[in-house]
Amino acid sequence: ATRSQAPPNAFHDKLTLAPGLIWTPDVVILNQVSAMDDMFGFANSPLVLTDNEFKAKTGVNVLWTRRLSLESACKIDMSNFPFDKQICSIVIGSWATSRRQMLLIPQDWQQKVGPTDGGSIHTSEFMVGNITVQHKSVYMRNAAERFEEVVYEMTVKRYPHFYIVNFMLPMVAVTMLTIATMWMSNTGTRVNAGTRLFLTLISIMNITAMWRPANDTDIWLDRFQAHCLLLCMSAVLQSLVLDYLLKTGLFELSWAPQSHHVEVVLRSAICLVGMGVFFVDLCDLVKQHDVEGLFFAFHGRTTRMLMAFVYLIFMCLGFSAVSSIMWLILPNWAWRLLCGKACTPIASGGEDCTGPPSRRGETV
Repeated sequence: ATRSQAPPNAFHDKLTLAPGLIWTPDVVILNQVSAMDDMFGFANSPLVLTDNEFKAKTGVNVLWTRRLSLESACKIDMSNFPFDKQICSIVIGSWATSRRQMLLIPQDWQQKVGPTDGGSIHTSEFMVGNITVQHKSVYMRNAAERFEEVVYEMTVKRYPHFYIVNFMLPMVAVTMLTIATMWMSNTGTRVNAGTRLFLTLISIMNITAMWRPANDTDIWLDRFQAHCLLLCMSAVLQSLVLDYLLKTGLFELSWAPQSHHVEVVLRSAICLVGMGVFFVDLCDLVKQHDVEGLFFAFHGRTTRMLMAFVYLIFMCLGFSAVSSIMWLILPNWAWRLLCGKACTPIASGGEDCTGPPSRRGETV
């Protein structure tokens, strides 16, 4: 904005002027990456000359409002995608007019956008969380002059709902169902079901690949998908290895452990490791989301119901894994004290607590 005295008859009033009648500053966006010809819309939009009362309050009395359409450079950090938060800047200044000829004064009273505004600036994918204004004076050595700059910094936050529903939830559900196949009694059926679920996970990754950003380093979603693949492969390999050992007759040797004990240890370990891996992945996002925040990130009842069902699968598998480990560790008399005659079905394939001597050779 430029400063000039209003005529006496314009006091408490406004005058509309054509931009060609007075000097106008050559203000541009310094970090613009597209063509500057069409940066400002309505280049011939009129100026408004205000009265002295407006000048006393704001320090300016000539206003020139123009629509701005730009593509500016912004350093993007995609490491937490799709829970990423970017800080982008719009640098306003002049390439030719130095500080001796023009002063840039940021009008903070017109540019307050923050959390108190309820996120009024947003799109379907992003929300502007905050806008800050900085005033800088930059010395250019070649021109031996100082130039004014006004920098607007915007905090842009991505809405993760689309990626949670279409990426994360299907992969978590398929991974936990693959782990759950280890509780099936027939190893051949387990391998068949686990392999199909594993291929389903790969199909989900291929279908959603076009919505993932291409990046030169790992992003959070890449690590999450890799963990899902490893857990699914571990569940299928557990069934394959156990089926192979059963057919070789290794468990019939006197020094070999019982097949059921090996099965319980392997599936419990894979299940607990899987829950720990998912917990660590969510802890990486603790600054943006926790487990409760992840649940309330959904707006629809259907998606919240699906998320609650995934949480239920987590709890059931975790409880079953812990119960199976306790079945191996605790002696028979401890199980009688805990659940009496109903202790037999605690772990699939377990021995009857009321029967002959225990599985570890102890006398009752």
